[in-house]
Order: sequence, then structure tokens, then C-alpha cells
Amino acid sequence: MAHAKLHIDLNQGIIDADGDETFVLSVYNDFKNIIVSKATIPAVVSVVEKAGHQDNTLQSNSKTKSKTKKTISKKTAVGTGEAVGISSHKPSLVKSLNLSDLTEFISKYEPKNNADAILLFTKFLDEKLSITPCTVDQIYTCFLHIKRKIPKAFGQSFIDARGNSYGYIDFTNTADITITTIGLNRINHELEK
Repeated sequence: MAHAKLHIDLNQGIIDADGDETFVLSVYNDFKNIIVSKATIPAVVSVVEKAGHQDNTLQSNSKTKSKTKKTISKKTAVGTGEAVGISSHKPSLVKSLNLSDLTEFISKYEPKNNADAILLFTKFLDEKLSITPCTVDQIYTCFLHIKRKIPKAFGQSFIDARGNSYGYIDFTNTADITITTIGLNRINHELEK
């Protein structure tokens, strides 16, 4: 049997298979449906090396790679609106929100950055309007209402607020933003004037 290697990188959740062609093919078949269905970011699926055999099953060529990338892109774009879509989401005004108490609510706190503002808007929507989880559009409407400058990379601000640097909010798509324990601690112990 021919020797083959398979390397699958789902944003560093790497799966490596190295051995005979049958083994590598079985590993690939075991994981390919899971990888495509669970992908929240464009995955890198590549056959790194295949020595001595010309079977098209594992052969790495530009046509195979193009088809793989297109399939994954379609899954991501059409999928469940995973977090990847937040960067490309075009926010819109939600006219039905009653934000009459928002200015008073925000005046009790000192938001130092956009992550703090997103956190406070999420808290306001939860506490005052009983909206949990909230949406990107509702938070966008809060930015507009208090006339706070909209971040240039609006979607990235949510990713930052959720990420390792802050961890104030959690979400998997544009319509399920919630506050984490870290976020609650930030509001209750660090942001009050």
C-alpha cells in the first residue's frame, strides 16, 4: 500500500493521520461529514503528502482543493448564522425598541471602550426591557440612540467583546448575545462611577 498523510486544521483543532492509504482514507471518511457540518470558520482540509500512488481518492490537486473550499464556504454562508457571519452582518435600526431609559442607565457607568458599551447595552436590554438574548441590531440601535460613535469594524467589536481579551459576552450568531459571568463582574465591580 502507498503511504499517505492527511492534515485537517479547523482553526488549530488539528487532526493528523499518517500511514497507509486505507488507514488515512478511513480517518478522512470518519471525520469529513462532522468537519463540514460543524465548521464555523473556513477550514483548511488538505492532503499534505501521498507517496507512490496515483489514486484520485486522496490525491491533492487544485481541483479537489477548490471544490473543498467552495463546499465549506457555502456551508458557512448558508448555515446557522454562526459567529463568522457577525463580521459581515450589516446592522439595521430596530425602531420598536423603547430606549427612553437608556441614557439614564448608561450615565451610572463609565464605558472605556466598545466592549464595555456592548456589555452595558446588553445589560440594559436584559434588565430594563427583558430582552435575553439580544441581537446585534438591537445593540446597534442603542449605539445610535445615545449618539456613541459606531465602531468602524462593528462586527469585530462583538468578537473582541467575546474573545480572550475581554470575555464579557457570548454568542454563536447575530441573534443570541448574552452576558457572561466575567461581564457581570465587570458591570458590578469595575464600570460603576
